[in-house]
Amino acid sequence: FGNNMVLQRCLAVRVYGRAPAGTEVAVQFADKPEEHGVSDSHGRWLVRLGPLDATTEAGALTVRTVHGPHVLRYTNVAVGDVWICAGQSNMEFMLKNATGGDLAIQEASAFPMIRCFHVEHGTAMVEQEDVGGSWHVSCAATVKTFTAVGYFFGRKLNQEGDIPIGLIATHWGGTRIEPWIPLDGFRCTPELKACTARVDACLAAAAAIETASAFAGTSDLVQTEVASLSYQDETALYNVMVA
Repeated sequence: FGNNMVLQRCLAVRVYGRAPAGTEVAVQFADKPEEHGVSDSHGRWLVRLGPLDATTEAGALTVRTVHGPHVLRYTNVAVGDVWICAGQSNMEFMLKNATGGDLAIQEASAFPMIRCFHVEHGTAMVEQEDVGGSWHVSCAATVKTFTAVGYFFGRKLNQEGDIPIGLIATHWGGTRIEPWIPLDGFRCTPELKACTARVDACLAAAAAIETASAFAGTSDLVQTEVASLSYQDETALYNVMVA
């Protein structure tokens, strides 16, 4: 979530976060009615908005505690279509290096309803709740290092459909396919049982290390285990850059 983001049209929008258990949270987009939720015993809350219609009139998404002073307000939020631009070096190839890229960069500010989000590289053994990166409105400074394939694709959709387009670039050149696959994908494919076994063994070892670290009162062992995880390992990129 962030300023300049695009929410997916025609589907219920999941807005979620953390707060002390039992906290009532209210969420509102633009002039739509507020929706409420309550954080569970683990401090997690989830509110569903919509479905929302596409609009080129950007609004604000407000999240607040009903009985408290906390307010989050995200501005310049649009509703349209959100696309994941995932892959390896072909998707990583920057607009500034592409044929026609210079002109596209010069014209980028003419497409303010194209919003770009670049996912930071990262690895993890389990699915993460958050990801590094931020949303940016299309302009020369923000698109020149963005994925060329993704940007040209998004621009064409915006021109033909006249609705906001959100592009989430999540790529890592030279990676295998295995790091991008979720654990369920391995488990439901018998031919990949060796991959499943490696992931399960890694998770079991990590759980044992975490228990030992908690007993020892230090996080050094867990940090060492995380540092040893390769970006080429099964599920390692999916858990951070897709999930």
